[in-house]
Amino acid sequence: MPSVIFICTEDDGTWTAKQTNDDKSLTATVEGSRADLEKALRELVLKTKGGPLQINHSQVTPNTTVFTAVVSSFVAAAAAPAAGGKAAPAAAAASKAAAKEEKVEVEEEEDTGAFDLFD
Repeated sequence: MPSVIFICTEDDGTWTAKQTNDDKSLTATVEGSRADLEKALRELVLKTKGGPLQINHSQVTPNTTVFTAVVSSFVAAAAAPAAGGKAAPAAAAASKAAAKEEKVEVEEEEDTGAFDLFD
């Protein structure tokens, strides 16, 4: 999976990000907060490398961060309920029935013979 790594530094409210891997061609300068920087870098990577992205943005020092964006081809999707959503009540009923069938195991006392720790 392709990734893009930036070293980001802040000076007087201005964040500068420089790509440190591959062709090192991507840079960004953002006035504002770390969140503004992250948003700008996310948009930059999406525009140049595509998506979906897995993002990690770690603080290294008070004015230095490392921003990593991994471009993945995997897209998570939730399964659609069958029969217009009628499967959900049936699943809930089956879950309740299974819970009723569970038996609570009673812990058996361990036979320690005549030994008693506090005698």
